[in-house]
Amino acid sequence: MAMNESFAMILGIAQDGGHPHAGCHEPCCQAAWKDPSLGHQAACLGVCDPAANVRWLVDATPHLPAQLHQLEAASAPGLTGILITHTHFGHVNGLGWLGQEVMNLRGVQVAAPQGVLDELAKNDTFCQLQNQGIIEVRATPWLEPLGLGGNLKATPFPVPHRAPGGTAAFLVEGPNKKVLWVPDADTLEGWDTPLEKLIDQVDTAFVDGTFYSADELGGRDMAEVPHPLMKDTLETIESWPGRDKVQFIHLNHTNPQLSQASEGVPVAQEGAVFSL
Repeated sequence: MAMNESFAMILGIAQDGGHPHAGCHEPCCQAAWKDPSLGHQAACLGVCDPAANVRWLVDATPHLPAQLHQLEAASAPGLTGILITHTHFGHVNGLGWLGQEVMNLRGVQVAAPQGVLDELAKNDTFCQLQNQGIIEVRATPWLEPLGLGGNLKATPFPVPHRAPGGTAAFLVEGPNKKVLWVPDADTLEGWDTPLEKLIDQVDTAFVDGTFYSADELGGRDMAEVPHPLMKDTLETIESWPGRDKVQFIHLNHTNPQLSQASEGVPVAQEGAVFSL
């Protein structure tokens, strides 16, 4: 499925651990353990300008090998860079695949806000990748467009989330259309740039849908892992002019909408392609 125009591709819609989830023996994961085709990869967006031979991933998940392969199959081999939203496990752990032990790449750009890069610099593996020339670090100042090569650019917006170093939502822009990628947030309120205004600027917005309701984690205190509940988000955006642009990503393995989305619940589909 080779493409000639710039596009974004959904390469994963699950929370950091994917689906089925490690150590989960509950009904939500049983079918996917038996049939891997029913599973889902961790949330990741591929962005590509085939004419300029430019390919980026938004976040480096544990499923990076399969996700990169899927993006390359839709364009051509190669990885230009990776945009990092924040430092939590499922968004940076895939960087190790780039190293000498596996792909042994050179000069892959890793771009993120300075606070995120400062946190990553505390990690020995990240420093090793940088020292060996496997990755080249680029700071992305808040609210400033970053050229990705070709006709693509990405702008980071700060999002309230508990990750050290801060958390970014990325507004990715091609020559004709724009998409917003927000895999993690603690709340939809209190943003420097309100989410409603960001959605007004784009054609499609992919938004944190980790949990559908507060009873998914049994006795665990939801305050430890705050996320806007999907059912509450649907109510919040109901009056927004851009509500039809929203699709949910980053669904936890416990979220019933991951395996069978209810009518009226817009869950993003892995493999879906959006023209930029």
